[in-house]
Amino acid sequence: MIQDEKVRNPKAYLDKQKKVEIKILKVGEAKKLNTVGVTYNGYTIQIPVGDTVKVPEPIAEILRNRGLI
Repeated sequence: MIQDEKVRNPKAYLDKQKKVEIKILKVGEAKKLNTVGVTYNGYTIQIPVGDTVKVPEPIAEILRNRGLI
């Protein structure tokens, strides 16, 4: 059931996930950007660079894997 929701309605799935506080620093790939786009199963979220924001844990994991947080 959860797997189906991840695919069919990724926004609803992400809305139910634990939120974590992150901050994308203006370094490396994000140095010249105002936002960084993250796509999760076809659903894209724009995360502001330089601001502390709360995002769903799966989004934070993607950003960690990209070396942005």
